Amino acid sequence: MKLYDINNEILILEHHMESAEAEGEIVSEVWKKHLDELQLDRMLKIEGCGLMIKSWEALAASIKAEEESLKRRRQILENRAQWLTNYLIYNVSPTEKLTSPRVELRWRKSESVEITDEFSIPDEYIKIIQESRIDKMAIKEKLKAGEEISGAALVTKHNLTIK
Repeated sequence: MKLYDINNEILILEHHMESAEAEGEIVSEVWKKHLDELQLDRMLKIEGCGLMIKSWEALAASIKAEEESLKRRRQILENRAQWLTNYLIYNVSPTEKLTSPRVELRWRKSESVEITDEFSIPDEYIKIIQESRIDKMAIKEKLKAGEEISGAALVTKHNLTIK
């Protein structure tokens, strides 16, 4: 099989994956079926899979960086809008209603509770929120030291690295 054919098969697989994802199918079954049906040398198939993984991870990292950039940009714009809103609150009287063809400013009443002394609030109005988490690092240290912990075991895994 020629390099062009291999690349074409990988593109076909990617197309099948995208179609299956769009239709809500169990994608892993579609992927496995297509990969199993590929009539390629085992090493070429593994190499192709590795290259596809690298490509998708690079694209995902790029998207993540763009998300972070967009998040920062969104926060800057939200802060600007809040600053300008505060400016208008300071400069427009609560009795004023301003209308133009492009924007309308008016006031509405709302109520909120302001806590002036939280230690004076009766217990019936205090919610106790507890959150428990398992400290896996502490458990790992104890298990490595030879201690037995009920409900936990030290497991050695093999993690695939693709570079």
